[in-house]
Amino acid sequence: MFGDTVDTRKVHFLIGRRIIHRDLKTANIFLNVNKQLKIGDFGISKSLDQSQMAATAMVGTPYYLSPEMVEGKPYSTKSDIWALGVILYQLCSLKLPF
Repeated sequence: MFGDTVDTRKVHFLIGRRIIHRDLKTANIFLNVNKQLKIGDFGISKSLDQSQMAATAMVGTPYYLSPEMVEGKPYSTKSDIWALGVILYQLCSLKLPF
């Protein structure tokens, strides 16, 4: 059901290219005229090179930040998965989880 609502393949595409969006949230997911979901606002995204395993800058919208980002620890593309979980929760409950 939710795979059609939030196309997780878009996030998988980013992860496969070692790109951290760092600001995934409902306000950055758009629906075009063909009813296709698009992810936007890559202004603070980060592309990890082969030698980088994680990023450390704390950027993004507080409600969607992963625990490691909040704690100032290094984070990876898994932080976008956390944000996707927050988005799915928000779509189900019509409220933020925290």
